[in-house]
Amino acid sequence: MEFTTDTFQEIIRYRELLINLVGKEFKAKYKGTVFGFLWSLFVPIIMVLVYWFAFGYLMQTAIDDFPVYLLSGLLPWVFFSGSLMGGVSSITTNGSLINKIYFPREILPVSTVLFNMVHFLLSFAILIPALIIFGRPVHIELYLLLPVVLIIHLILSIGVVLIVSAWNVFFRDVQHLLEVLLLAWFFMTPIIYSYDLVNGTLTGPLLFLYNINPMVGVTELYHSILYGSAFPGLIVLLRTMAVAFLWFGIGYLIFKRLEPRFAEEV
Repeated sequence: MEFTTDTFQEIIRYRELLINLVGKEFKAKYKGTVFGFLWSLFVPIIMVLVYWFAFGYLMQTAIDDFPVYLLSGLLPWVFFSGSLMGGVSSITTNGSLINKIYFPREILPVSTVLFNMVHFLLSFAILIPALIIFGRPVHIELYLLLPVVLIIHLILSIGVVLIVSAWNVFFRDVQHLLEVLLLAWFFMTPIIYSYDLVNGTLTGPLLFLYNINPMVGVTELYHSILYGSAFPGLIVLLRTMAVAFLWFGIGYLIFKRLEPRFAEEV
């Protein structure tokens, strides 16, 4: 059940199916709409306006250029949460495909993650103008780290989606529970507040439990590069990378262990 080069090569052999599934997601999501994929930009903008009004205006947060800080954490979160909400039912909704032909089953949840990653990359059309409007300093050398952070983010997302998509085959309550979990997960991630606030408030076991959240490190990396214009630190980078690969390993192990029973359950 190890993820070997053979496993990766098998997925590459079925890359056309993977691309077609991602394209199918786009067609299904935006079929009959006027603005098409532009909705992927409208939603984050609306969310930022709401949180900006609530926390930046009403509660007077002390974070400078709060909209930029919010965007640099919110957009990665939309990628992650969208991957989970779309990927949780990726196996159960493709039962007919699973029972007809052979292909690596992990392609189904992975295609959902890639679909959301494309949206995330498109959302930089919002973030970059925001950086310019608010006059945040731009450091090209830090932006060169973005591909590394994106890969870490992608690996983490795939790992978690593999878990929830496999569990949902046997316990359909998972997709409903996930909606509640993601709401709590959002507020347990430093998106609308700074990590320094948490680090100065929580101590001991509570701080440890908070840091178990894998999106904490990912969000801090994006904040450091896009908002803070400072190197996030090698320890933070390596720790977040280790957590991402750990979640991926656990997710792949669970998925492959449950995979032989997918056909009879869907």
